[in-house]
Amino acid sequence: MGAAPHQYEITATYEEENRLINGVEKITFTNTGETPLSEVYLFLYPNRYLEKDAKWNNDFYRRTYPAEFNPGSIQILSISDTNGNDIAITRFSQGKTIAEIRLDTPLSPGDTFVFNVAFVSQIPERFGVFGAFRNWV
Repeated sequence: MGAAPHQYEITATYEEENRLINGVEKITFTNTGETPLSEVYLFLYPNRYLEKDAKWNNDFYRRTYPAEFNPGSIQILSISDTNGNDIAITRFSQGKTIAEIRLDTPLSPGDTFVFNVAFVSQIPERFGVFGAFRNWV
């Protein structure tokens, strides 16, 4: 059995008082497709909680947030390749939940690209998925 096509190694700390996660993620990405890739995408799930969603009413927010709405987020501090060269996010989409990284050289099928992402994530005070309340995270 071969290695997994994508690997994620995360080193992080949790700052309980401020509900912050500070970390670095090493991502090993393999092109498992049949055509070269010019970009890769990162799903920035915490940014789903960056703003109120208009499709949910105020009653939902009163039940979900114990005090009042407060945003959750992830901020990308830096992205670099294994040589330490900076890699820029070329654009965000889907309300900052998708980040596009354009590759300097297209990634051929079967080839692997390794990069590091430094980040800080704010966990909102809320009930449910991706939330913290009192001593529950």
